[in-house]
Amino acid sequence: DILTLTDRLSMWHSLELRVPYLDHRFVEEVMSIPANLKIRGFNQKRILKQVAAKWLPAPVIKHRKQGFEAPMGRWLRGPLKSLMQDTLGAACLAEAGIFDAAEIARLQSEHLSGARKHSKVLFSL
Repeated sequence: DILTLTDRLSMWHSLELRVPYLDHRFVEEVMSIPANLKIRGFNQKRILKQVAAKWLPAPVIKHRKQGFEAPMGRWLRGPLKSLMQDTLGAACLAEAGIFDAAEIARLQSEHLSGARKHSKVLFSL
């Protein structure tokens, strides 16, 4: 569920998040505005930025979009550690027969010791 994920990620990053676009009255009002007033070129948040500019400094308004990642590295060293070790253990890998078990064991070892960050690769596997 996207709302649950949004809530957890925002809490992890100490952000208080609101989702005004879930209010049907707001959405209906915005949908009544002609598209040419809402979008100009690649600026799809024209009205929102104009309104926010009254209260926020220009660098905030002009700041490019950036995401934030889930704390996957910490999860694989903590609550998901046993799941990772079971799923990527020698027995499961031998049964699948398509992965280099020694290489995956090395990745897990380096990740768990903190020597290297392999969370994206390990989670993908």
